[in-house]
Amino acid sequence: MILYVIGKFVFSDPRATLFDILGYRLAWVEVLLLAAAIVAMAEQLKVARPGINNTSEVLYMGAIAIIQLLLFTLAVAKVEVLSIFDNTEFLLLTLINLAQTAVAYQINSATLMRSITSS
Repeated sequence: MILYVIGKFVFSDPRATLFDILGYRLAWVEVLLLAAAIVAMAEQLKVARPGINNTSEVLYMGAIAIIQLLLFTLAVAKVEVLSIFDNTEFLLLTLINLAQTAVAYQINSATLMRSITSS
């Protein structure tokens, strides 16, 4: 989310080509979404360790997702100071975070149950 805010002020057009590598054009928003997806997968790996209660990690992920959803909702409701969050890019980042949280919760629950039943 911090990179999104920084990028919003640095790049006037988030969909303008940032890199052109062998004909593959990447815009700032595509780089940001790729980074968000990679971080989401890394966070899921963090909560997948059997026997370790990572509930606090999952709750932290959920809190960030709720904050993002709240920012997007208020921006859509035309709260002027939050207008930078009223766009497709931020919606996609929010959806990635919500999905990450749901999957991380399931993974953490499954690894905890497996640890409890094998004890």
